[in-house]
Amino acid sequence: NYDSVQLAHFDSAQTAVRYLQKMGHQRIALLTTKTESTNTRDEKVGFMNALVESGLSFAQAEKSVFYEDMTYADGANFANKFVREGYDFTALYILSSEQCVGFVARFQQLGKKIPDDLSLIALNRVPMLLETGTSITTLDQPSEEMGMKAVELLLKRAANHTTGYTNVQYSATLQEGFSTRKISLF
Repeated sequence: NYDSVQLAHFDSAQTAVRYLQKMGHQRIALLTTKTESTNTRDEKVGFMNALVESGLSFAQAEKSVFYEDMTYADGANFANKFVREGYDFTALYILSSEQCVGFVARFQQLGKKIPDDLSLIALNRVPMLLETGTSITTLDQPSEEMGMKAVELLLKRAANHTTGYTNVQYSATLQEGFSTRKISLF
């Protein structure tokens, strides 16, 4: 019972998985947050749905999802687990910018390279990494357009608070960086 402007999270996750699959990746993981929201739930469902559509069982898709808090430290902790436990994923989709920065920093400290050892896609730009010259492949929200639509809806709501609610979803745009690579299936 409210107006909303948001990213089409289900579709974004599907876009990430399908892009990685076109690049030859079959073992793709998702790092999401422990705090569940409509957005993170939609990303997880879209991610798992894309994996199941490509032939993985639901149980396999579920084992491809990892949960950490949305912090730099937890991204770094996940990099430690990823390397220490020898996860065999070739690609990772990360939902949090903070997790992404922590993961990349720690992964590299452990002597691993992106994309040589792991391809990576993040939801939204990661400004800290951009400043260091690390070019991450991202799914970017049209933030300016979304902000303008939100203001438009607020003004309409202020002018007439009895009208029906409006819910608008925007698609993310894939911005290729140098954090993903093609791999051979043979």
